[in-house]
Amino acid sequence: MIRRLAMISILFAIICSIVLIHRCLDLSSSPRIQKEDGALAEGLTVQIDSIENFSETNKEKVEQAAAAMESALNSEEFHSRVSGFTWQGKQSFADNRGMSNDQIYAAIMSGRETYSTDDDHTVNLNLILYRPPFYKKWSVVGYGYPGTPQIYVNRYYLAAMSIADLAGLLAHEWCHKLGFNHDFRRTLKRPYSVPYGVGSIVSDIAKALDGTTRSVVLN
Repeated sequence: MIRRLAMISILFAIICSIVLIHRCLDLSSSPRIQKEDGALAEGLTVQIDSIENFSETNKEKVEQAAAAMESALNSEEFHSRVSGFTWQGKQSFADNRGMSNDQIYAAIMSGRETYSTDDDHTVNLNLILYRPPFYKKWSVVGYGYPGTPQIYVNRYYLAAMSIADLAGLLAHEWCHKLGFNHDFRRTLKRPYSVPYGVGSIVSDIAKALDGTTRSVVLN
């Protein structure tokens, strides 16, 4: 009788463990955001679709930055700061395509790039490391072309960047893939555009997560 009870207890413990593991895998497969009413909303997954010209060390750095970016984007602080972002004394971004802050947040969380047809809730990153000519060595941190998924990262800046800096850069460049732009020159309103604003927010949150204080200024 005692042996039978012991076997039943062991079997019950195994079943509970399987159920717990299944729940953990299910929750971790796709990020979720806790809403005010207690329900879970779909969050963003940051996914590296392609990565070219990066060394193994730099690939690891990019993977860490992508993970930091995902944590930042799915945080309540990110939601709060995007919703409360101000430009010229109003809750608004510069160059916002006529969208409110809440609409911009919704566009970000949808994960729909301009060349995509689905709200897949995924940040699709296609990264290429490049070496600019010496006279343009420190010209730009990164760039991309409208309507294309590729993001080009300056090799020289990458070496100087912290994980949080890189997370902010990836967020900045990915916002362009959502159709948001900014002034080419360093105007007063450029830091308040969606790419610059969101990039700064992501970098700040990532720094708070890992305690990093070093910062690289985006050009």
